[in-house]
Amino acid sequence: MIKVCVIEGDGIGKEVIPESVKILNELGDFEIIKAEAGLECLKKYGDALPEETIEKAKEADVILFGAITSPKPGEVKKLTEKEIKSLKKDLGLLEKGGNSKIKK
Repeated sequence: MIKVCVIEGDGIGKEVIPESVKILNELGDFEIIKAEAGLECLKKYGDALPEETIEKAKEADVILFGAITSPKPGEVKKLTEKEIKSLKKDLGLLEKGGNSKIKK
């Protein structure tokens, strides 16, 4: 069974990711692991990319990542690029120069 870490994020991610999960469920046998990231997560927990999310992503075979809302000016520091780069770094994707990695 393929483990898929599903991170809706916020914004349009909350609309498109659930539909993507429906398609995955029709295609095969996937274990869906839900995790959180983004502006709403930052407001809720004080962290846009909690350690729990990173750990769940590391345990998964595949990550399905939605979108992260950019905050309004003055609301909070810009988090979109920083958080995505952080997740890629923690998963060892940045040194590969890409967005995908095959686990063996």
